[in-house]
Amino acid sequence: MAKKEIIEAVPVDKSLDLTKCKSASATLVRNNPAAVVSAAKGVLDSIFEYLKTRDEQQTRRQAIDAQREVAIERIRAQKDILMEAMRLVFAERAKILEKSFEALDKGLAEGRDSVVHDSLNTIAEVVKSSPFKSIGELQMMLKDPNSVLMLE
Repeated sequence: MAKKEIIEAVPVDKSLDLTKCKSASATLVRNNPAAVVSAAKGVLDSIFEYLKTRDEQQTRRQAIDAQREVAIERIRAQKDILMEAMRLVFAERAKILEKSFEALDKGLAEGRDSVVHDSLNTIAEVVKSSPFKSIGELQMMLKDPNSVLMLE
């Protein structure tokens, strides 16, 4: 007997008389116990399938959470590296500019045109170059899992 036949075999009584329902279910059990066993098996199969799916989804969520944590830690580490790189790049540029201005002042004070010229060229080159170019290259290296980063 199919599910539809089982459902149709139970009379629908709008007054919800439980004695009639019990009587109908007892009749169904007596007349076709295999249908009852089959229906019970279907319910149990559905429960087990639900439990299996629930466990699989929980495992997937745990894997996603673990991947999220790894990604967050990688982002934090990259942020720290980039912040340190920016600090070093700007410190280096400041030092070069400071020394270049000292050389410029000395060249002006001593009247040495070649020193003044070289100092101005160095200042212009430092100001012209973008400190973010080297940081952009560093970012590309951080994205590549095969690159080796040498810190000096």
